[in-house]
Amino acid sequence: MSSIDVIRNYLSKNIPQWKKLEEHNLPKDCDLLSINSTDKALFAYTNINITGTERAKPQIRVFLDKTRPCFEFAKRNNCKFFLFTIFTQDSSMATGLTAFDPHEFLVSLETNLDSETSRRDLRSLYDFVQEQLNGKNVRDFIRCPQNKHNAGIKQASFIRIIEGDVENPETLKKYVKIF
Repeated sequence: MSSIDVIRNYLSKNIPQWKKLEEHNLPKDCDLLSINSTDKALFAYTNINITGTERAKPQIRVFLDKTRPCFEFAKRNNCKFFLFTIFTQDSSMATGLTAFDPHEFLVSLETNLDSETSRRDLRSLYDFVQEQLNGKNVRDFIRCPQNKHNAGIKQASFIRIIEGDVENPETLKKYVKIF
């Protein structure tokens, strides 16, 4: 299943109170959600692709240029904007990520998409989380600031939404309320 499908399914199953709003001009791969009685948020999603599988650490890529229409829609309509992805590849593609299961973390990519025209390699973000958790208990939230990675974005947040077989949306709900 794609990252986009996994996230959409997770949200509809675990946070049904965030109602999907119908909008005819909504770009592909995003949803306009009513997150409370007064706020609307545009959730954009991007798939993770793996390249360089022959390397010790394959690249974990996203195509941010495909998310620009969602970002522009959110700006035009004065909506909160979130850009999410999640690792959905086979575990063998998570080479070097031994301190945590990347399938358990939703990743919020926090950056300005006004002039984004490229794909980004998120490997350094995942490596940062690996360093933060190596030999420690897994946390439910990890922020990766700009000076700790080279993914070409401002920062990212790793939000734990699953622990083993138990789905837990509480950290995601808290994260969305921050903005």
